[in-house]
Amino acid sequence: MLTGPIRRLGCHMKSLTLLLFLCGLPVPGKTEGPLFQDSQKRAAFLYNLAKFVEWPPQAFLDADSPVVIGLVGNDFESKALESVLVTGFAGKTIGGRPLVIKRWSAPAEREQCHVLYVGASERNSFENLLEYIQPTSVLTVSEISGFAQRGGIVHFALSGSQIRFEVNHLQAKQAGLTISSRLLKLARIVGG
Repeated sequence: MLTGPIRRLGCHMKSLTLLLFLCGLPVPGKTEGPLFQDSQKRAAFLYNLAKFVEWPPQAFLDADSPVVIGLVGNDFESKALESVLVTGFAGKTIGGRPLVIKRWSAPAEREQCHVLYVGASERNSFENLLEYIQPTSVLTVSEISGFAQRGGIVHFALSGSQIRFEVNHLQAKQAGLTISSRLLKLARIVGG
């Protein structure tokens, strides 16, 4: 049985392994310039983040329903992210369900979405968007500063080669989502 510093080192190694897993998934396709590489990191983060979330059964129409990642925003980064997700991740599975990528253009599409990436172009209106989708089990994710503190579920930021993220655990619970404790150990928890 491990004790003291050796046990803590083992826990830190597990956390580091999970973090590398979250951020280090290779994406098939070309690697052109820093924006594409950042889009690869964003896409890998979204895909792997979804693997650590459980949705309530009523979030899916049936056992064969896909996990849908929706994107909202007209900024260049959101469009680049969509391109990487479509070419590198569409057709993969999460929890045995196929993964589908959709551009989210109208609030009425909220029922068709499990993960919603909110692009930077929604900086001034995302709180209205969050209020509209709040009664559903949608994992909201964005890089907009203050996103998790202001009602979103996951805020993440690229910092060099690392991804740092915050989770609003209270909002996740209210949405009926269960986020793995392994993931929560790596996040900064905000909002209770």
